[in-house]
Amino acid sequence: MIDCELKIDGKKRVLKRGFPEVLDLHNAMEGVRTTLSRNGNDFNVRVKEIHFNGFSLVNQRYTAHTDVELRVSCTLEHPVMAMGYIRSGCVWNEYEMAGNDVALTIQPHEDDTWLKFKKGTQVNVFNILLVPEYVRSLCERNPDVLERFVNGLDRDNPMADFAFQADKRLLRSLSDVGDYFMLGNYADKYLESKVLECITEYLYQKQGTEERSVKYNFVLRDKIHDARQVLLEKFQNPLSLHELAVEVGTNECTLKRAFKEEYHMSVFQYLYEYRMNRAVSYLLDSQLSISEIATLLGFDYQSHFCTAFKRKYGMSPSQFRERRGQI
Repeated sequence: MIDCELKIDGKKRVLKRGFPEVLDLHNAMEGVRTTLSRNGNDFNVRVKEIHFNGFSLVNQRYTAHTDVELRVSCTLEHPVMAMGYIRSGCVWNEYEMAGNDVALTIQPHEDDTWLKFKKGTQVNVFNILLVPEYVRSLCERNPDVLERFVNGLDRDNPMADFAFQADKRLLRSLSDVGDYFMLGNYADKYLESKVLECITEYLYQKQGTEERSVKYNFVLRDKIHDARQVLLEKFQNPLSLHELAVEVGTNECTLKRAFKEEYHMSVFQYLYEYRMNRAVSYLLDSQLSISEIATLLGFDYQSHFCTAFKRKYGMSPSQFRERRGQI
C-alpha cells in the first residue's frame, strides 16, 4: 500500500486517488500496464508503469505550479532494488537530484519519504525496480559485485549510493530502456538485457575506471559462463574459437579476452586442464585402457594424449597409473 500526502503553503492534502502503487510488485502481473494521473491547479502527476518477470519499469512526470512537498509512505510486500534516473528537471529529497543524475538504492518494505518540488518545475523520473528474487539470481552469478545489495534486501535496510551524473554510456543504456518502454515495445529479453546493461554501466562508472572489466558486465559474464558450459559439454569434439563465440553470441576477440579474465586462463588451456583432470579420474578409478581413455577424452591418437598428459604431470599415463597418482 502507498499513501501520499501533499503539503502546499504549509497545508496538508491527502491524495485519495491518482497515485499508483508503483512499488507494489506482489500483485503485479507480467506485462500488465498501468497509467494513472492526477491533475490539479497546483500539482500534476502522471505515472506509467509496466511489470515483467522480476523487474518493473516506471516513468513519472511531475509538474509543480507552486512550491510543493510530496510525502510518500510505502508498505510493500518486500523490499526492492531501484535504479532512479532523473531524465529532466530537479527534485529534492535528502539531497538535490537534477537532470541526468542516477542512483542505485534499496527501498525497504516500509519507508517514508518527502520529495520537494519548486514552483514552475517539471520533473521526469525513470525508475527500474528489481524484486529480491531477481537480484539474488544475479548475485548467484556475480557474488563479488552485488552481495552488499542482497544483504540490504535481506536485512530490509534502506541503502542508497550517492547520486552522480551519468556518463554517455550509462545515459545511452538508460535511454534505450526508457525509449522502448515509452514506445510500447515490450520485448522481454531485449529489455532484460538492457536493464542488465544499465546496472553494468552504473557499476563501471561508480568504480571510476575506464577499464571495462568483465566483472561488472553481467550480460557478457553470462555469455562467458555459457561458453564454459558449451566447452565442457563438447569436450570430446570441441568447437573452434569462432564457433564457440558464435554459439554464445559474441566475437572471438571478446571471448578470448573475457574468458581469460574470468577464469585466469585461455579457452583451450581451460579445456586442456579439464581433460587432464578427467584423465586422472579414469586412470585411478577405472580399468579402461590408455587407448580407451584417449578416445573418451576426444584425442584422435593415443600418442597425442600421452604427450599432453606428460606435459601436465611429468610422466606417461601408464607410469601415473602404476604409481597410483604419486607424482
